Amino acid sequence: MQKIVTCLIAGIAVAGLAVTTSRADDYPTKPVTFIVPFPPGGLVDFTARPVAAALERVWKQPAVIANRPGAGGGVGIVAAGTARPDGYTLLFAHPSITSVPASDVVLGRKPSFDREQYVPIARFVADPLILVVKGDSPFKTFKDVVDAARKEPGSVSYSSSGAYGAVHLPFEMAAHAAGVKFKHVAYTGGGPALTAVLGNHVQMTMGSPSVLAPQIKSGAIRPLLNTGAKRVALLPDVPTVYDLGYKDAEFYLWVGLFGSAKIPAETIAKVRDGVAKAVKDPEFIQQLQKMQLPVEYQDGPDFDKFWKADAERIEAAIKRIGKVE
Repeated sequence: MQKIVTCLIAGIAVAGLAVTTSRADDYPTKPVTFIVPFPPGGLVDFTARPVAAALERVWKQPAVIANRPGAGGGVGIVAAGTARPDGYTLLFAHPSITSVPASDVVLGRKPSFDREQYVPIARFVADPLILVVKGDSPFKTFKDVVDAARKEPGSVSYSSSGAYGAVHLPFEMAAHAAGVKFKHVAYTGGGPALTAVLGNHVQMTMGSPSVLAPQIKSGAIRPLLNTGAKRVALLPDVPTVYDLGYKDAEFYLWVGLFGSAKIPAETIAKVRDGVAKAVKDPEFIQQLQKMQLPVEYQDGPDFDKFWKADAERIEAAIKRIGKVE
């Protein structure tokens, strides 16, 4: 009798293992939901949709985009982190996955999530930002800006889309690297921030190359600095922070795919395999080219290294900035 029970238990265990293995091997067997923690129309959403469409073609399963905006991306990020960890709810995110919890700490709030709750799966784009001034500005180079700020700290102003955001942070990183102080003026978004430069309300702002290129070409604004390590094809004459010796000011507006850290490694591997095929999809590449977004793909391990280095720079910048009322 004991032998029968032992064999029965062993058989159940083997059957359970077979089912688990089968589930991992067959992934996905149903629709996969991709949370975008911002409204439709922004960089994360623009990147997520062609990725999801390419994955549908690879997986032969629906890839559903779910926009969950709020709290600077925090609402959607938390939703992805607390979803059932089976690989059927994943997250598209950008640097706010680092800046939101770091700024909460500085502001004395308990973070609603932390980076350790997520595993990086793949990076798709990593655009540097371009620092611009008005076309008739007396500043011809970033050195001119630095010299003016050094002569009179706080006299050179810049606009951003908000505190601890994707313009505020790289400006403060550049200022710190150059050893100067700029005056920060926050607006409600990137559009109003650029309008403030054109209207002579502030002297500088930053934006992505594809967004700013038309106005740079027209002469309405003048580019002075690229926050990346290499020059971009759209604006090959604009020096990088590396060119000017400000490596600590390196900053990218990147978009990547994440999963809950509780998702089994076997399932994450299946997602990575699918993504590796999706980024080679000609239609995916064509769609990003139309948006003038070069594909800067990184698989999980390389993206993990990139994210850690990026997070160290961002967290250090937020600590230096301190509490912003």
